Amino acid sequence: CLPVPDQTDFTSIPSHSLLDAFTDSAISAKVNGEHKEKDLEPWDGGETSATEELEALETDVSNGWDPNDMFRYNEENYGVISTYDSSLSSYTVPLERDNSEEFLKREARATQLAEEIESSAQYKARVALENDERTEEEKYTAVQRNANEREGHGVNTRYLHTL
Repeated sequence: CLPVPDQTDFTSIPSHSLLDAFTDSAISAKVNGEHKEKDLEPWDGGETSATEELEALETDVSNGWDPNDMFRYNEENYGVISTYDSSLSSYTVPLERDNSEEFLKREARATQLAEEIESSAQYKARVALENDERTEEEKYTAVQRNANEREGHGVNTRYLHTL
């Protein structure tokens, strides 16, 4: 058991706020003024109404720009050349398929594991969360209330101070 002093002297411990290492100005100073402003791209809504635009956004299944258009735009405007390879050969090792007994056993085992994972309750719950029709706000920010609370028949919410 270590002895515990009656008093602790905190004056020798430097305060990070006094060192100015974690403030916005200290962090942004690291770029040394070499940060160049990016030009914003103006939005043109065209002839459609705001309601039509919102409906189109909700039914649009794309995730924004076509990747090839995005890579081309970044190269033309910023000089950034992408090394992206859709085969992901830099990140994975391609399988050499053959009909050997060892390969067929491993393939069968992988299929079995995939079926076990995809049939688990936890996996199904995660997929259901991703694929339901609710908006992001409904999923993550909206307050969920049961019918009694919505009608004003909820639990007494007054705070009673007890002594």
